[in-house]
Amino acid sequence: MTRPAIITRLKDGSRALIRDVQPEDGPALLRGFAELSPQSRVFRFLHYVERLSDDEVVRYTTIDRPNHEALGALVGEPGRELPAGIAHFFRARGARDRAEMALTVIDRFQGRGLGILLLARLMRLATTRGLVQFDALVHARNDGMTHILRSLGASERFEDGIRIFRLPLHADPARYPRTRSGDAVRRGYALALDGAAA
Repeated sequence: MTRPAIITRLKDGSRALIRDVQPEDGPALLRGFAELSPQSRVFRFLHYVERLSDDEVVRYTTIDRPNHEALGALVGEPGRELPAGIAHFFRARGARDRAEMALTVIDRFQGRGLGILLLARLMRLATTRGLVQFDALVHARNDGMTHILRSLGASERFEDGIRIFRLPLHADPARYPRTRSGDAVRRGYALALDGAAA
C-alpha cells in the first residue's frame, strides 16, 4: 500500500515532496543518477559507478516490504518537480530488527536540509517495521553523513577504509540527542502524512 505524500519546504524555501518510490520511477532514478557528481557516486556506492544496470534500477524502485523500503524526494513547484534524492533501507535475510540504510541527495539540492529530512522519514518508517537499528557504511571522506550520524548518537568503527555506523532507532523522537540533527529528525517525524504543506 502506497502512503500519502508529504509536502514541505526546505531551508531555502523550495517545495519538496517526499513519497514512496514506485516501479515507474525508473526514469527519474536514472535522471537523478546522471546528475550525481563523481564524488557523490563514490560516497553512495563506496567506489565510482559509471551507470546503473537495468537490474539495479529494478532493485532500487521495486519495494519488497518488509525487507526493502524506499522514499524519494522531488523538489520544485507542481509540474516542474525534479528528482532530488532517495533513501532506502534493506533488511538482510534473517535480520529481524536491523537494516542497512543508504541515502543520496543530488549535488545541486545538497545543503538545503533535504538529506536529514529523508533520513528522518526513513527512520520513522523503519520503527513502524519493527527495526531498532540502522547500519550504514560511509566513505571515509563523507564528512557530511559522518557528522549527521555521530550527532544522532550512532556508534562507529573504522574498517578497511570504511566507517561502519550503528544508528539506534526510536519510535519516540524525543529520545534522539539534543543536537541540530536530532532537532531536524524530530521535525521530520512530526510532518503530517496527508500531503498538507507544512
